[in-house]
Amino acid sequence: MINDTNQSQTAGDNAQQIQGQNVIIVNNGITEQRAREICSEMYAVAKRDLTIEAEKTALERVEKLEDRLMPKMHRIEGALQNFADPSFQVFLAKANKAAACTDRESDYDLLSELLVHRIEKKNSRKDLVGLNRAVEIVDQISDEALNGLTVLYTVEKIELVADALEIGLWALNLLYQKLPLSSLPMGKEWLEELDILDSIRSSSLGVTKKLEDFWTDKYTGFVTTGIKTDGENWPIVTNMLIESGLSTNALIPNVLLDNYVLIPVMDEERIDALKQGVISNGDVAHVPISEEQKQVLHKIFSMYDRSPDLMEKIKKSFVEKLDSYDAIKKVRMWWNSIPYAVAVTAVGRVLAHANAKRCDPSLPDLN
Repeated sequence: MINDTNQSQTAGDNAQQIQGQNVIIVNNGITEQRAREICSEMYAVAKRDLTIEAEKTALERVEKLEDRLMPKMHRIEGALQNFADPSFQVFLAKANKAAACTDRESDYDLLSELLVHRIEKKNSRKDLVGLNRAVEIVDQISDEALNGLTVLYTVEKIELVADALEIGLWALNLLYQKLPLSSLPMGKEWLEELDILDSIRSSSLGVTKKLEDFWTDKYTGFVTTGIKTDGENWPIVTNMLIESGLSTNALIPNVLLDNYVLIPVMDEERIDALKQGVISNGDVAHVPISEEQKQVLHKIFSMYDRSPDLMEKIKKSFVEKLDSYDAIKKVRMWWNSIPYAVAVTAVGRVLAHANAKRCDPSLPDLN
């Protein structure tokens, strides 16, 4: 006669249990120790093509990658659990193989950033395509080409977001100071290298627009004339503002042209997102402007004097303003030396993002 035995067990939060009549297995998730063990197991996959003579050096390099990766894992909630994901393990094996092939210290940091990016973008197939190729070429790309790619993509992606030109340029200059500006590549060899490595697409049929022209077209609210404070339109503009409940203080001086004022927006579209301060219960609250006020500001924007002579004067003043910031000037001169038109690919985007984060973790995400 067989007697039934009552069995029971409890588990902590997020634990998984498999119960048999005599066996209980409890899986409480991936710890750092287990993650390091998985790294070792993936290294075993990566070293299959190596001889015994190469194994010691390869292991030392892979351990450098592991030591750089683990502190970053702890800064991302639930990151260690990705080590149980088969697709992440395959990517980790690729990263280990790349680490084994390089003795450049910065490559281990770059690979660790790509692994972090792989966790953050794991649900984006578009990003995964770029990541899978990027991890394969880390040991092949030169420092100069990588620096050029990073600055190129950062300039394209990071906008001058501010309610005044000088504030925006100050912030942009601060950000550019964190980029690898000391060894930017010149000529076309670095572009050919990036093209071969699928990081950019280039075209000798076009040219890269000068940075000042690129920004002039982009920041049409700042690189423009505005309303002349002693001109014939000023009384009309003043009345329009007052009648809509706005003050003339809603306009700011144009730092590029004396005696002209502007709506504090980087382009006309931003007018619809403007807010104004109102006093509520003794505190100042910022609330969206009314539809009527939006229409008034759009009307004022359309009244800007955009005569060719004035706009040419504005552009000249804009270049002088840009060059008053050391980092921006360096970037502008380098950008304007790029010999032909280029477009950054999905592979280039993830490499630029990872390298920017390697240079300074506080930099904003580029994608």
